[in-house]
Amino acid sequence: MFLSGALACFSAVGCDVGRDPYVYGGPAPQVLEVLAREAATAAPSALDPEGSSVVFSGSALRVRFDRYMDPQSMIRQSYCLQPDPAVVVGFEDCTQGVFTAPSYDPVTRTLSVHLDERLVAGNLYTLTLLAPREGTDFGFRAFDGVAFEANVSVSFTVAADVEPPEAVEGPAEAPDCADVAETIKTELSCLTCHVVDDETAPPAGLTLNREGLIAAIGRTAHGTSVGAAAHESQERPERFGSNMPLIDEKGSAGNSYLLYKLLAHEQALDGLADGETERLRASVVVGLPMPPPSEPARQFDSEGNPLPPREPASPEAMSLISRWISAGAPCAATD
Repeated sequence: MFLSGALACFSAVGCDVGRDPYVYGGPAPQVLEVLAREAATAAPSALDPEGSSVVFSGSALRVRFDRYMDPQSMIRQSYCLQPDPAVVVGFEDCTQGVFTAPSYDPVTRTLSVHLDERLVAGNLYTLTLLAPREGTDFGFRAFDGVAFEANVSVSFTVAADVEPPEAVEGPAEAPDCADVAETIKTELSCLTCHVVDDETAPPAGLTLNREGLIAAIGRTAHGTSVGAAAHESQERPERFGSNMPLIDEKGSAGNSYLLYKLLAHEQALDGLADGETERLRASVVVGLPMPPPSEPARQFDSEGNPLPPREPASPEAMSLISRWISAGAPCAATD
């Protein structure tokens, strides 16, 4: 892992951890790798812990974690990117910070740091990922409230070379809700249960065709609603998952319950911390994951026949849904 294997190479600054409002006993999150488009390959590569990497000036930086992270901590105040090599203890030390736009993908557990301006060719830059400190909410936390134990920094140099066209990172084309509905139908087989039926209501009242997806945007997920505002999603809940929308209407994939239902399957996801799926199911996901695991005795079709075993959603299918949500869940008009 990035932290455990490279402490001698990355600067780690110990900090006091602030409030832990909903800790369930998971380990402190670790950074697996930081990726950027390097000049040597024009492709995303893991940055060298010793700071020898040379990166194109327009490259996004991608930080991959071993745990599912709290999307509220995936903000620009939780890190510092600047040309000053001085040690950064807190965000207030980021006096020369480059303005960036972060986004978080829970499927790959990746924070993407998108640049609003190109970096200066030939300069050395340092990205510092911050641990929470006393008196501030800034800093990285896992979904269960467990915080970074220490700051983590990685340095790189910006290439002087002109970037080839294939190295310039533009926004990926956003899927449409019709693409998502087709993926759910053909790859996840979720329409077997979540379908409009004259005799029985779909689980949690959720249909997963195009119209059902549109209706799910901004709607609080069944089983997560609490308190007097049980049907209103919350931007800053006291406990992760409380009153979480099925699909976040503001484009936050990390605040979309549909993805966590898909991620709650027992499956081998690259770099995922041991026990993370169990923690997700114990504290966030209500009921069975989607699609339901292979339990023929409990899963039947409309005629009472046992359903065939179902595989977990593929990372590719989940990533498509995540990109759709991050793009604002677009739905083109139909004739």
